[in-house]
Parts: sequence; C-alpha cells; structure tokens
Amino acid sequence: LKLRERAEQETHVKVAVVECNPENLSQMSEQLRHISGVDLYSYLMDNIRQYPYQISEDVDLVVTTAAHAEYLESVLPVKKRIARVALRPSARCLSHIIKFRPGEQVGIVGYSGRFSELLYHTCQTYAEDAVVHKPISMEAEGNLGAYLKGKDAVLVPRTAAAVEALRNYEGQLIDCYYVMDEGSVLYLEAKIKRLLEDKTI
Repeated sequence: LKLRERAEQETHVKVAVVECNPENLSQMSEQLRHISGVDLYSYLMDNIRQYPYQISEDVDLVVTTAAHAEYLESVLPVKKRIARVALRPSARCLSHIIKFRPGEQVGIVGYSGRFSELLYHTCQTYAEDAVVHKPISMEAEGNLGAYLKGKDAVLVPRTAAAVEALRNYEGQLIDCYYVMDEGSVLYLEAKIKRLLEDKTI
C-alpha cells in the first residue's frame, strides 16, 4: 500500500500545450495548471513548425485548438495523443464588448497579429454598431499615440506589461483574454484522469 501510495504521488501526466499566439498559449497553460497531476510544457506553433522534435517522445497529451490539430497529427509520432479544445472570449471581456454604444470608437492593441485579429472578429460579431478600428501592434511606438487619439475604448491583452504600456491612455482600457470552454476543460480533466489511472496500475 505504501509503495502504491508513493507511486501515485510521483506519477504525473506530461502535457504539451501548442497555440499560435503567446496570449492564448499563456491563458491555456494557466487553466491547465489548476489540474492536479500535470507536468506542463508550452510551445508556440511557429516553433513547432520549425522544430517539431521539441515535443519529446514521452509526452502523454498534446493540447491544441482545432485549427492546428491536423498539422500536429501530420508531424508528431502516431502514439502522440492530440486533444482538440475550443476557445471563447472571457465573460468579462465579452460583457464589455456587447455594451459598446452605437458609434463608439474602439481600438485594439496587441502583441501578436493572430490574437488581435481574434479580438477584431469578436468585436465585429458582438459589437455591430460600434466603430471597431483595425488592430495595431504594441511595438508600433511611433504610431501608437496617434492611434489612441479619439478612441473611446481600447482592448488589450490581459498582461501587466500591456496595461502598463497604455497607462497614460485616458479612455476605457479593457484587458481581454480567451479561455477554454467548459466542455473542453471537462474533456481534458477526464482524459488526464484516465491517463493517470493507467500509469498507476
């Protein structure tokens, strides 16, 4: 019994998380850290395209979105288990977006183009009457000040660095992020539990 108890304490499931932008990758990893018995490894999709062997042979589960699952299945060994998850805007972010008034000027400032485009399309879907401007990069130092002028609200990634970079902006600053939906989280929890049970038998 003591040997079994010790084995259960030491057993972990190795999980690789793969996503195309650092904002979503960070948030997905944060959610998975709350699941016990997991050793977590995070990878950006561009890095995997260049060096697919970064994901080691002993990884038990590869978590990614549907957009990247097919590619990962083509480059990773067959024994790798690909788990597809769905992302949605956080409730807080979405509640702000749907409250934008008709004609309100909305800007989007992000680090990666992919994350900014996701926010842009979310705004187009849920804030039809607001004027949503094309996103700009956080690194566009020379143009950032001009971009912010006249904006009633600006959406930024949920990072301390992003909020700090726009600390002098006088309009409504809304930090945004995407999360795995409830179904995806339940699916991963069940899958990880089964993998842990298989390892401790």
